Amino acid sequence: MLSAPDTLLLFSAAGRHLGLPVAQISEVVPAFEMRGAPGLSAHLAGLISFRGRVLPVIDCGMIMNGTRTALHQQHSFIIARGAQNEAALLVDHVDEIVTPVESDCASDDCLHAGEQRFQRIVMHGNELVLVLDIDACLRAPREHVLPLHKKQAVQEERI
Repeated sequence: MLSAPDTLLLFSAAGRHLGLPVAQISEVVPAFEMRGAPGLSAHLAGLISFRGRVLPVIDCGMIMNGTRTALHQQHSFIIARGAQNEAALLVDHVDEIVTPVESDCASDDCLHAGEQRFQRIVMHGNELVLVLDIDACLRAPREHVLPLHKKQAVQEERI
């Protein structure tokens, strides 16, 4: 059984709708110049100084299709906090605020495979909306983890 869904801010990146719970968002501002830094993960566009804090910028286009977003005047930063981290999300544009009903939410079970950067999936109209997990987006990508019984099978194949 799913818990009652949060109100979501829908936004677009790389031609897809994404969402983020409104409770996690502190501000939405026009995007501005970012700074690069050595060692940033590929899905990070850079760092910004925002209200006295240095924040990583998550490139939502890179997360969705592996293509770096070229900064344009119409882009926005969504300043938001996950359970552990605060970040700015670089998005093409902010669309609307919605409150999905429970029947529009997919089971969390479909999200537990591979490198996961989403909290859940929600239907909005005829479109699937992926709800981002900020903390997961900031974790360094790691090798795909196989269940123990599959690891043993792979090792046996190598022998």
